[in-house]
Amino acid sequence: MKAILGIMAAVYAAMVYGTIINMYRQKQKNYLIFKTVTSIIFVLMGAAAFRISGSQLFMAFLPAYVFCLIGDILLALAHEIDNNLKNPQFTLGVGAFAIAHLFFIWKIQTYMFSGVSVGGIIMSLLLGAYTVWTTRSSAFEYGSNKVPSIIYSLIVGFLGGMGIELIIGSFTEGLGSPAYVLMALGMVFFMVSDTILANKYFRKEGKGWFGTAVLIFYYGAMGLLTAFTAFL
Repeated sequence: MKAILGIMAAVYAAMVYGTIINMYRQKQKNYLIFKTVTSIIFVLMGAAAFRISGSQLFMAFLPAYVFCLIGDILLALAHEIDNNLKNPQFTLGVGAFAIAHLFFIWKIQTYMFSGVSVGGIIMSLLLGAYTVWTTRSSAFEYGSNKVPSIIYSLIVGFLGGMGIELIIGSFTEGLGSPAYVLMALGMVFFMVSDTILANKYFRKEGKGWFGTAVLIFYYGAMGLLTAFTAFL
């Protein structure tokens, strides 16, 4: 089964590459297909990892995986490929990702923390403050997405902060398994991806590498957050 997971990971990486290529070629239909299939694969990778370890974390995280898949499809339909951000697809897509983040936070808080994550609180406030600053900067244009973006940043920051706290804890206290470090890295990658994505969407003068960075960090995050249980 581990060999199958390895093959799936290789196919996943190839599909991520194809998604990036179609994004830069502005091939909307191909982009939608590649992105959808790539997202289905990370769910299947989680199922394969579950077959290997039997860890119930897959079932605990499954709603989050599904909402990420839904969010991917909706954002692709919103023409994120060229930053048109058509509604209601864009708003629904962001909402789907917010729900996914909340599921991750809920389950990771339950399984990995005895109390509320201090790292989550700190990073949530920091990323929220950064987002508030960008909404007041002349370099950004949020339009009607200003308040939702601030709320979303608080959620994203909390998940990323939990990941940072877990990584620090792996060196100071030990997490019991390298798998949890991979999970924590996935949480941090998710935060990095969403932070770059906000710059891609709302910075008036976006950088050409933003799109590539977003997809690499996002699909890296989902690969880690689905396959990590295979190492338990």
